[in-house]
Amino acid sequence: MIPTRLLFIGNFYKSKGTHNIGSKIIKEFNHINFTTSYINMPINPILRIGLIIFKLCTSKYDIIHLEVYSGRYFFMIVPIVTTITRLRSKHIIMNIAGGAIPEYHLKNKKFVEFHLSCATVLASPSKRIIDHFSNTSSNLTIEYLPNFIDLSLFPRSAERNFNFSVLWVRAFRHIYNPLIAIEAIELLVEEFPEIHLTMIGPDGGLLENCKSYIKQHNLNNHISIKGSIQNKDLSIYYQSHDVFINTTSFESFGFALIEAASCGLPIVSSNVGEIPILWTNKKNILLFEDKNPQMLANKLKCLFTDYNLRKQIADNGHSLSQQFGWEPFQAKFLTLLDQAK
Repeated sequence: MIPTRLLFIGNFYKSKGTHNIGSKIIKEFNHINFTTSYINMPINPILRIGLIIFKLCTSKYDIIHLEVYSGRYFFMIVPIVTTITRLRSKHIIMNIAGGAIPEYHLKNKKFVEFHLSCATVLASPSKRIIDHFSNTSSNLTIEYLPNFIDLSLFPRSAERNFNFSVLWVRAFRHIYNPLIAIEAIELLVEEFPEIHLTMIGPDGGLLENCKSYIKQHNLNNHISIKGSIQNKDLSIYYQSHDVFINTTSFESFGFALIEAASCGLPIVSSNVGEIPILWTNKKNILLFEDKNPQMLANKLKCLFTDYNLRKQIADNGHSLSQQFGWEPFQAKFLTLLDQAK
């Protein structure tokens, strides 16, 4: 039997991290009658467009799996893919992964809906995105395709002495609010002098501001910044800390939350985007209002002082994280491929 030929286009497929969907599918699906390839898209937008056009026009494929993001990516990439695949009579699975897609859709409704309607199958890892389109576009049906992590890389750590150690993993960008994390720790230093925050992530424009704030407020003994590290090394930090905090104002899924929960950390997070849909406050997470350091500090204090709450949040969070391994993703993806043929 001739194998189904798949071509992947999207940012995740060149990733060397633990969520490399393209390489994982290439490795696994080649054994079950699929041939797969993917486009390593360069950062330069002109090179990216040129490479996509070349691959779309010259590659041998039956189905394209396209990651769909909002903004400039949608405007530049999606119309190219839909136009060439229509001319070549190929099938498309569009995986709508951009957390800002609902807002982008409302501003560009006809444009977005026209190109999404060109897909053979629409899917998304975001229940928020699915709910948005079901309420605003009666002609678009989007299937739920959960994201996955390699759970074997994030094993649950053994219970150990509680050291008031807090972990934050994000880029130092304004949408991730690193200063909120720092301010919350500052509010707790007097009551919990052992408290320590480790911050991991690349500079996105706010790193120096954060370092200056830490120095000016005499927090050097309570906060350390590690910079960017490889995703495969994160497990070491998850397993050596007591609580994970997430301060973003914008979230489409939250890989770091799943990773932290898989390692057994209780999580405190801002109540934004996909988070309150996927997680349940006071059951497997503690939620606080966006950009509210005092409320974040209060939630941390609850975990610091209540062992039973801390254990409950950690246990239930770990159970939730186990739903996002490779096997559930693979089963759903195979179903979508059958629909796309």
